Amino acid sequence: MPPVLIWGSVFTLLVIVPALMIIKPENFFQVFQDHLTASTLEKYRNDPGYHLGTQILDARSILVLAFLGLFYSLIRKNWLSFYLASWMCIAFILLARHVPVWSHQQLLITIPAAALAGVAVVEAILSLRRYFQHSHPKNAPVLIFLALATLATLAYTAYARIPTTLSAFDTDPTFGTPPPKPTASEVKFLAYIRQYAPQTHWFVTDLPIYAFDTNLPVPPDLVVLSSKRVETGELSEEYIIATIQKYHPELVMFGRNKFPSVRKYLQADYQLVDERGLSALYVLKELYVPENLTE
Repeated sequence: MPPVLIWGSVFTLLVIVPALMIIKPENFFQVFQDHLTASTLEKYRNDPGYHLGTQILDARSILVLAFLGLFYSLIRKNWLSFYLASWMCIAFILLARHVPVWSHQQLLITIPAAALAGVAVVEAILSLRRYFQHSHPKNAPVLIFLALATLATLAYTAYARIPTTLSAFDTDPTFGTPPPKPTASEVKFLAYIRQYAPQTHWFVTDLPIYAFDTNLPVPPDLVVLSSKRVETGELSEEYIIATIQKYHPELVMFGRNKFPSVRKYLQADYQLVDERGLSALYVLKELYVPENLTE
């Protein structure tokens, strides 16, 4: 079986099929639509930090090594390496004119680039070893030039990146220190949510950690309730109100967005349980218990 079919079959079975089963096709727009719409916002277009050139600037030496690895692959007729090259080039084309580009998206380019860079380094070492073993093919000058260029680029990469990378490491053992304690406000909100959790079928919130911690389901339409969806207009207050009307969630909590129209709408059928700063928790009035929290 050709490698492309093997790779495609494995990718489909391990990534695409599980994603379709978990996310559901009708919910995919929440994942990618705001990325496409965000490209029209001046906030992102005018900030160089959201452009691909800025994101891959620190990886320029790796990209040079990647092109050297591609050149080696041409000489050695190692055609499988062109899967990596295709991956890198397609990702570059897709992201080159797209804004915003986030730091994690550059991995679509730098991961295959690093693999090709590894090809270049290994081929450079093998070429020099063959040369010093008195094996001089007709293209020996080209191979030696490529080998020296590769090792010089590798040395520059090590000089430029290793100190910066090491300085970013956390030398303290992550699991050896106690986790940060939640604030009094977080503890209070969590206690209220847990009090009403047994009667809750749906929980609308822009602070998903509370839903995760209490194992409460969020309406699929509002799973990605991010500031980017709000900024791009993909998620309006009218849409949130319509979703609340559709699912009738027992609990509603906002802490990252004001949503004044939604909060005003909630006053009719929901009781404000607690409010601290921007965070506010609402419960259906028929479920509201004014007594003290249960222990």
